[in-house]
Amino acid sequence: MNNTRKITLKDGGILEVSCTDELISQIKKHYNMASGHEVLDHHISDYIINACQAAVEKAEIDTND
Repeated sequence: MNNTRKITLKDGGILEVSCTDELISQIKKHYNMASGHEVLDHHISDYIINACQAAVEKAEIDTND
């Protein structure tokens, strides 16, 4: 399944996310959520923000090596 969610961010911006089954599964795994637990907007936005921060930090480390 694939649906689009528009998530309002703390600064008022909108994050539009294509929520695939794989993304939802990864978020549940990351937060150790039970299979029946609903993934809320804040789970999605926090997961994406953290993933982007980790990618930037990794790129900075790789650049310095």
